[in-house]
Amino acid sequence: MLSIAQSAPVSPLTASVVYRGEPMTVPRAEDLAVIRAEGFTSVSWPFTNLPSVAALTRIAHDAGLLVNLNADAPVLTPDSPMRGEDTVTLPVTAIPAEMITPLAWRAIGHGTRVVAFDPGLRGQSSLIDRQTTRPGWLATASSLARQLQINRALFADSVRGPSPVIDPPRAASIDVSLLDAGRSWILIATNTSRDRLRATIHLHGGVPYGLWLNLVDGSTMAMLSQPGGPQWMLDLEGWGVRIYVIDKTLK
Repeated sequence: MLSIAQSAPVSPLTASVVYRGEPMTVPRAEDLAVIRAEGFTSVSWPFTNLPSVAALTRIAHDAGLLVNLNADAPVLTPDSPMRGEDTVTLPVTAIPAEMITPLAWRAIGHGTRVVAFDPGLRGQSSLIDRQTTRPGWLATASSLARQLQINRALFADSVRGPSPVIDPPRAASIDVSLLDAGRSWILIATNTSRDRLRATIHLHGGVPYGLWLNLVDGSTMAMLSQPGGPQWMLDLEGWGVRIYVIDKTLK
C-alpha cells in the first residue's frame, strides 16, 4: 500500500472507505465530505490512474482525509488467515452486518493499520443516497471509525505483544490478541460465530492481572493472578468483541 501524505495529521491506525468515484474514477468533493462526516479518516482508492489520483488527493486534502492506494489489499473474510497485513479490505455488503465489528477488530489485533470498508461496485459512492438513506453496514463501520479516532493516541504506536495462550479445546471462531501500546497493554478478543463461547486465556507473566478497562462501555475486569501470568476466564457472546486496556505500571 502507498499512502499519500497530506497536511492533516497522519493516523497510524485508520478506518477507511473504498471509494471509486461517481462516475467511476471521477472523485467528487460532496462524496468525500460525507465520508469524513461519518468519522472516517481516509479513503482507499483502488485505481492507479495518475490524473485521477492527483485530483482525488487535492479534494481529499480539503475534506481532511488521507488517501490510500490499495489496489492489491487482501480481502478479509471469516476464514482469512491473520497475517497482520498493513491494509485489509472488508467486503461489507458480502458478509453479515454483525460480523463487521469482530472481523475489523481481529485484523487490528493482528497488526493491521488500515481497515478499508468496501461497499462494492454497486455501493453508493457517497454512501448516502438522495433520500438520505444509509446502507445497513454504515452505522457499524462509522462507530468503529469514531472509536479509533477517540483512542488514536492509545493506538498510535501499538505493536503486537506476546501471543496469549488459549486452553484446548479452542473454538476456531475465538481469537485473542495482545498489543503493546508503550505505556499500556491492549487486549482484543473477538468471536466470529453466533454462539456464546467460553475460553481460558493465559497471558505473559509481565502483564498485570487487573483492573482492565473496557474501551467500549467503561466497565472493568480483573483476571486471576497465576505464577506464570494472568489467567482470563473469557465469556463472549455471539459476534462479540472485548477491548480492554491496562497501564503497564499496575501490578
